[in-house]
Amino acid sequence: MTIKEFKMQYALGTLSTCLILEVADSPNTPIDVLRMLSTDEYWEIRKYATDNITSIRMRKIKAIAIIASIIGLIVANIWVTV
Repeated sequence: MTIKEFKMQYALGTLSTCLILEVADSPNTPIDVLRMLSTDEYWEIRKYATDNITSIRMRKIKAIAIIASIIGLIVANIWVTV
């Protein structure tokens, strides 16, 4: 199922709660779908979606911190060798 199909079926109310929970919990779910699910009528779906959004943000922050550390090590190594 494509993202467009999911959004359409979600809007029509034809998806099972179990499927929606799986989508809300999946690390591969696009952020715009998670934002949509974060306003669902069921608290479990809202919780899974918002927890997933937080998790995605934390992964991005960690990735940025790792890249910054690597750049810092490279710069320090260049400074020492000059």
